[in-house]
Amino acid sequence: MESIDRLNNVIHYIEENLCDEINYNEICKITLSPISSFQNFFYLTTGIALSEYIRRRKLYLAAYDLKNTKNKIIDIALKYGYKSPDAFNVAFKRAYNVTPSTARKENMEIEPFHRLYFDLSIKYIEGGFYFMKKESKFNYPFSNYDHLSFLNCFTSVYMFLEKIEGIELKECVKERGKRCCGCKGCDDIWYDISFRQESLFCVFGTMSGVNSFRPDFDGLNECKNDTEEIIDFTFKFTGYEYETLISDFTQRIKVSIDNKKPVLACVKNDDKNRYRVIIGYDDDKFLIAENGNIKNDPENPLTGEDFSSVIIIKDKVKPLYTLLDALKRIRTIMQENEEKAIWDGYIKKFRYWDEKLQDADFGEIKRRFDRIEDTMWYNFNTHAFAEAFCRQMWDLVTKEAPELEDERFLKIIRTINETYSAKGFHDHNWQLHALNKNRDWSVRHTGQADWAYCGCVVQTLEALKKYDEIVLNEINEAIKLLSN
Repeated sequence: MESIDRLNNVIHYIEENLCDEINYNEICKITLSPISSFQNFFYLTTGIALSEYIRRRKLYLAAYDLKNTKNKIIDIALKYGYKSPDAFNVAFKRAYNVTPSTARKENMEIEPFHRLYFDLSIKYIEGGFYFMKKESKFNYPFSNYDHLSFLNCFTSVYMFLEKIEGIELKECVKERGKRCCGCKGCDDIWYDISFRQESLFCVFGTMSGVNSFRPDFDGLNECKNDTEEIIDFTFKFTGYEYETLISDFTQRIKVSIDNKKPVLACVKNDDKNRYRVIIGYDDDKFLIAENGNIKNDPENPLTGEDFSSVIIIKDKVKPLYTLLDALKRIRTIMQENEEKAIWDGYIKKFRYWDEKLQDADFGEIKRRFDRIEDTMWYNFNTHAFAEAFCRQMWDLVTKEAPELEDERFLKIIRTINETYSAKGFHDHNWQLHALNKNRDWSVRHTGQADWAYCGCVVQTLEALKKYDEIVLNEINEAIKLLSN
């Protein structure tokens, strides 16, 4: 019981100092152990890193103050250790998907993150037998960029298997003794585990080629990131063996959970046939991870009958695919986009006089504008593409080919980031959105006004086409460098 008391004394110390600096040396004195040993123990018993626990407790208490006090947001930020309102704003939005000011204005209910309490529990099993219940301490979030697709779920599972934690303070390559890659990461003050998940999600989506697909106007080239090809590439790129089962998988799921490996499951009745992460079982019912928390509806539990297939993750092996393989895959997909003249197909639909749109049904014109807005949302994967290159590519390059740590590859990274980020492809995507949403569709515009709207769309689409050409050229240069 003395050990349990020490653990609760640590929690008490943390709670008393959430508004001050938490001294890890003091925690060592309380636990009578090195801080690294206690951190490992804390993670194994709670499923969350000690630093992440502290960060989430601070954020929740800050959320509580927003709702229940009239203190200024800047004062609340400073109270819980944030050096600026911007840092607090970024951390709060990553945690709760809303800004502090919006949460206060709308009096939002924030999901609580309660204080821990350690207890010793002993249970007697009636009759000498019981149904097995087991669960993994899975506290990894999922990206807000996507619903629970395979890549989103895989990223969180990958972090769990690799024991990847969040980043608490700003991290810059220069601080690790390397040259600046121009990613502008120095402007960000506070990263967390959600940021790390989204960053890796961007990498896997980019390396697998998902973020390079362009759907055609008629929707015949829609990319699904749950295809067998994408799944196979992702596992072989990260170095994990796997097995896909389509029947008789209940027992195999339990064995995998017993081995502390979550299972990826494709749900039958989901509207988009999306994936879930199975992290535990209770008899023949399965516990599902959602947003870092276990949520199991007792009135509608998930069983093996609810899954069309499951993916069992096996041994860690040497990756079969390298960065060079990934870049070649990206090139192939982008070249296919060019061969299919994807952008030209869109542009053609808005050539006002060539398409005789002045005589077209108004509903047809509205359909075309709606379609480009759908495309706009889809093509925001270029933002993830840019994120992958500016945040992670430098580490991948120097890991696989340290001799390429020179200005040539830095120039490629910077060009791709500038082309696909906010001032390039990203902003033009928003223009497509504005051209549809800001138009008054209750009245038909004829003549010059109608022609002008379509002309703006054509100019924007031509810019997007040009951006893709620039990035494809940079990918070719990167392949040449890695191939030499």
